[in-house]
Amino acid sequence: MKWHPQVLISAAICLAAFFHASAAFANGLTVFPLRADLSAQTRIAAFNVKSGEATPTLMQVHLYAWTQTNGIDQLVPSDDLLVGPPIFTLPPGQTQLIRVGLRNVPTSNRETTYRIVIAEVPTSRLSGLTFAFRLSMPIFVSPPTPRGPRAEWSVDKIDALHIRLILDNAGDQHIHVVSLRVVTVPDQASIFNGSAVAYVLAGERRTWVVPVARGSVARSFRIDATIEGGVLNPPAFVKMP
Repeated sequence: MKWHPQVLISAAICLAAFFHASAAFANGLTVFPLRADLSAQTRIAAFNVKSGEATPTLMQVHLYAWTQTNGIDQLVPSDDLLVGPPIFTLPPGQTQLIRVGLRNVPTSNRETTYRIVIAEVPTSRLSGLTFAFRLSMPIFVSPPTPRGPRAEWSVDKIDALHIRLILDNAGDQHIHVVSLRVVTVPDQASIFNGSAVAYVLAGERRTWVVPVARGSVARSFRIDATIEGGVLNPPAFVKMP
């Protein structure tokens, strides 16, 4: 299998803003909430787009099927879900409700994932052509009898200065990693402690590249992962092959 190493783990800090209950973009537009969860019991959800701009804003909505391959997100246009309205003009100070809903009762034995993209359509104004802003939010469709995520960790050596952390999600629902703490075993020397924002979809893999001190001989590590809503238990103890 060909590996696709991710960027150095410290670069993930810039993604932390995505954990707020709402997100502002496009000179005063706000979207909330930032995710939707659908199931046989909850077949409809909604996103709200609120304008803080001084002029009307033309918005367009797109739906994509969301998968991952070796930790790389793949988005393909989809009409699996009902989404509306697909295009609208948002007056100043007003809020537009965007509904998403299931066309059929879920039958997959694994969580199905999508992303809804809400985008500002560029228009010509007195000051010239405006920039188009877009925000992508996840939609999770639960399987009929979910068992939940299952984290399986491993580690390997890249070179004298880097190791690779590998998280395989063997469960049927996603894992949303927020931060990681990595220490050596048994001496408890800290390798990394900080933000590591990433989704790991059901049945998929995510990797992080972590720098180590030159000359380090550590081969065993403890990984503590914080996830959305709590801590991923139990901690993982892994050893390089």
